[in-house]
Amino acid sequence: MKTTNWADKAIAINFKLVSLDEVVPEIALEKTGWKLPVGETTKVKFGIYGGGVLEYSAVAASERELHLDPVANGVSFSPFVKKTVEMIYDYRGSLQIAVGFKGSEANWVAGVLNSSEKYLFKAGLHDCNSTLRKLGPSIFPEALNNSPTSPFVASDKKDTASHQPSEWEFSKREEDWGDTCYAEKKQGDITIGFMKARSHDLEGFVENGFSGSVKTLWKVDSNTPITLEGVVNDYFGWHSFSGLDNDFIDSMESGKKLTITDDKGTVINADLNGALQAFWQFSGCSRTMDQ
Repeated sequence: MKTTNWADKAIAINFKLVSLDEVVPEIALEKTGWKLPVGETTKVKFGIYGGGVLEYSAVAASERELHLDPVANGVSFSPFVKKTVEMIYDYRGSLQIAVGFKGSEANWVAGVLNSSEKYLFKAGLHDCNSTLRKLGPSIFPEALNNSPTSPFVASDKKDTASHQPSEWEFSKREEDWGDTCYAEKKQGDITIGFMKARSHDLEGFVENGFSGSVKTLWKVDSNTPITLEGVVNDYFGWHSFSGLDNDFIDSMESGKKLTITDDKGTVINADLNGALQAFWQFSGCSRTMDQ
C-alpha cells in the first residue's frame, strides 16, 4: 500500500509473510531528493495525525529510502502499525497517517481517503493478506502438521487432541442483544476469552476454571496485575469479569503469557504466542461497537 498524493515522496506499507500464517507490516519512506547514509539508523515517528504516534528505529536501505523493520522495532511495532492502517479505512471520520523525522526533514501528513478509496484500500489489504497466507504451506512446509490422521479410522496412539491448548481465535457472533466480538482460547476443559458488544462493557470470561464468586488477578508477563471480581454469568454459565480496558487487550497483542490467579490459589496460564492476529481483529471489532 503506497501513498500517491506527493510527486517526490511516498509512504509505503508493505506486508511480509514470516511464518505459516503470520503476516507482518514493514514501512518504507521514499523521497527522490534524499541522499541518505546507507546502513545508518535514525528515529522516525509514525501514527495518526493529531492522534497516537510512536517512535521507531529506521535504517537507510538506500540513498532514497528509509525502512522501519518489524523485527528491529520489537513486539509493539506490528500491532501498532496494523491498528493504524485499520483505523484509516474503518474510521467514519477523516484520519491521516503522519510521519515525523529528526533533522531538517519536515513532517509528512498523508492525504485523506474518500469513501471509495477506503473501500479499495480495505479490499486490497484483505486480498494481499489472503494471497500471502495461501503461500504459507509452500514457503514454510516444515511448519505443516502432516501426522497421519483420519475421520474414519482410529489412531493406534492415545488421542490427546482434546487436551492440547488451541490457538487464540477471533469470532463475531449474533447473541440475544446483538453482534458480539470474541477472542478466546481453549485449554482442555477450560476456555479463557474476551467479549465486547455494543452498549456493553468489555469483559473477560473463564469457563470451567472457577466456582462461585471469585476475586482474581489478571497479569500479562511482568506487567502490573489488575484486580477483577468474577461472577457466574446466567446466560453463558461461565465466570464473567468486568473492569478491563483496551490497554490490557493491547498488552496481550505483544505479550507472551496471560496469568489469572484467584483468591483460593487457582492459577490459569494462557500462552499468548501467536495471539496477535486474533486480538488485532478483536480490537478492530470492539472499536466498531463503540461507534
